[in-house]
Amino acid sequence: MPVDYVTVPKHVLSRDLDGETVILDVAGGMYYGLTEVGTTAWQLFSEGLSFVEVCEKLLEIYDVEPEILERTACGGSGNAIIPNFYVAPIRDGFMDWGDYSYLTLAPDSSLIPSSGNVYNYAPVNHFMRPDERWSLGGFVDYEINENAIVYMETGFTSDFTSGQIAESGTFFAEEYRLGLDNSLFPANFRASLAERWPGEDDFGLYIGKRNVEGGPRASILSHDSFRIVTGIKGAINDDWDYDLSYLYGSTSSSITYVNDFFAPRIATAIDGDLCAADSSCQPYNVFTYQGVSPEAAATLTGKAVAVGETSTRVINGYVTGDLGFTLPSAEDSIMVVGGFEHRVESFQRISDTIFEDGSLLGQGGPTPGVEGHYNVMEFFAEANVPLLSGMTGAEALTLDLAYRYSDYSTSGAASTYRIGMDWLPIEMLRVRAGYNRAVRAPNVSELFSAQSLGLWSGDDPCSGANPAYSASQCALTGVTPGQYGNIAESPAGQYNAIFGGNPDLDPEVADTYTIGVVVNPTDTMQVSLDYWSIEIDDTIANVGATSILEQCGLNGQLCELVNRNAIGSLWLGTEGYIIDTTNNLGTQTYDGVDAAFAWQMDGLGGTFTTSMVGTYMLTKETTPLPSDATSTYDCTGLASTRCFPTPEWRHTASVSFDSNSWWSANAKWRYFGDVKYDGTTDTLAAKELQAQSYFDLSASFRFLENSDVIIGVNNVFDKEPPMVGGTLTTNANTYAGFYDTLGRFLFTKVTTRF
Repeated sequence: MPVDYVTVPKHVLSRDLDGETVILDVAGGMYYGLTEVGTTAWQLFSEGLSFVEVCEKLLEIYDVEPEILERTACGGSGNAIIPNFYVAPIRDGFMDWGDYSYLTLAPDSSLIPSSGNVYNYAPVNHFMRPDERWSLGGFVDYEINENAIVYMETGFTSDFTSGQIAESGTFFAEEYRLGLDNSLFPANFRASLAERWPGEDDFGLYIGKRNVEGGPRASILSHDSFRIVTGIKGAINDDWDYDLSYLYGSTSSSITYVNDFFAPRIATAIDGDLCAADSSCQPYNVFTYQGVSPEAAATLTGKAVAVGETSTRVINGYVTGDLGFTLPSAEDSIMVVGGFEHRVESFQRISDTIFEDGSLLGQGGPTPGVEGHYNVMEFFAEANVPLLSGMTGAEALTLDLAYRYSDYSTSGAASTYRIGMDWLPIEMLRVRAGYNRAVRAPNVSELFSAQSLGLWSGDDPCSGANPAYSASQCALTGVTPGQYGNIAESPAGQYNAIFGGNPDLDPEVADTYTIGVVVNPTDTMQVSLDYWSIEIDDTIANVGATSILEQCGLNGQLCELVNRNAIGSLWLGTEGYIIDTTNNLGTQTYDGVDAAFAWQMDGLGGTFTTSMVGTYMLTKETTPLPSDATSTYDCTGLASTRCFPTPEWRHTASVSFDSNSWWSANAKWRYFGDVKYDGTTDTLAAKELQAQSYFDLSASFRFLENSDVIIGVNNVFDKEPPMVGGTLTTNANTYAGFYDTLGRFLFTKVTTRF
């Protein structure tokens, strides 16, 4: 017997009963077979039973044990071409989420259960933004005498880009309250409401409709940057030099976001009475199957504008020279440098009212203005101290020392320092080691950004008919017994969060240890191996929404940061969200081994050069809660909702040939090791992202003594990147910017020097 469905969902309940099949969607809608079982299941759902309750009833009625199957499905946004609706009656002044349905339109404009009605927005987005850039710079030195050289550097860059973004939508962002007598309800739509909820007159609706009739959105960006450095430098005497300078740099920017749904217009255009009272209103016939016209869609969008400026002012001065003496065991003198620096960092972003209020539905929340600045006064000194030279077992032994004192107007004083050792026991072997204490002060955005609603990608372990967490674990995150098993998953894998700055942030502190060897077997060959370890404390970061849900559900911590709405959702509307603002958190630990090789040899009338640089990652560990070791997770060799792909091994190797005349050629191999997928919901990622190899070729041709042309092709074999689903990335179904997402790419570059 045929089965009535459009596509099989990712999680389904499936059972064949004497040739009769029923397939139910665990998200709350369903597919049903044209069978007695399917008809019964449909009736049970229409009575408001949950998925679990329907399964129990089917088990009781037909005396069968249903089985849960895992299947791959195409996902997408619930903001579809044919709209989806969350509908519930208004009772006691509120939507009754204990009696809601997830519905869509049939061709006759009646309401039917929605399942598989999603929209693939990715192909509409610009995969690579067009970009126009102009740069101009100049350098001037004027030597008054050997003790005073006046100099100036200037640079200006202008950049403009306009990127296309998938069509806007209503995005289930607002609750619309409409009466059964709404004049924009077609007869069949109204009849469906009356049949499903007899006697009810007022309804709450969340609408998921993609604005395909109005066309894509666009994000128009421009940046103008200016930088000037002026100063004076020269020799104090034969052993000492000085440099005193002033730097000013600024970047002004603007963003204009166009053709996004403007929330107040939507609310008016779907209400017959409000629209009739507004002479400029054209009805948004979203309740009629394919009833929206391009003319009506064009009246519902708006644009938002924000302008910004960031600036840096630096006064810097230092002296450097030779102390004029050596240690008895060394030949070279001790070299030192000392100086001061004063910096002022400022940032301002002014958003218009539409951005500030979050009135564009496609923004995921408000884009508030930001304004702030800080300054820092620093004093620094460095020294290079030769300890030994010309001895057996110590051709050279040098000590590097550095210290910097910084006083921030926001967080107070901080000290950084470094000690390094470079030992040459024999000519062909070098041993190097070092320790470095570093700090990173919070920037203006991290300090002063207003806290506002935004989106994060992942999954809610308490959503779906079979949640990943138990009822007791989900209860810690705010899920009631009645909501458990009835919370809809976000079709697009996007959930709400409150993000923003924190003016009380302290600098993060890092300790870095390195030790390595460099071997020169011949004059033209070099091999190096370096171990490094970095530990960052008081990291300036977000805990991460995934980690917050995990800590709450599994350990009962951070539960105050989880705010579910009336139906337990973290994505439907704006009342459910995770609070994930910037804080000084726990510890991040990274350690690994860097390996490098280079070899040069003559042949065929030219010079061959081979090289390889690779990294073996040992640890990429994060402890977001400093007092709780159980919150630690390691991302080495993994990809997940909280781990960006980190292969254990990756390298770049190249072979080049220079004819030593008018041409040269180069071949490059970029390799990324395999990455295991840590999760269960992303069926595209499956168990792992396989190792990736990309091969590039290029050739350079020199002419007129001061010009050259480079032609080349990257990713010669057109290797596609590993595919992942929407819980790991929001666009392109891969990790854009890490793996090669452009495929085979041909390029030409012309350079002329004058």
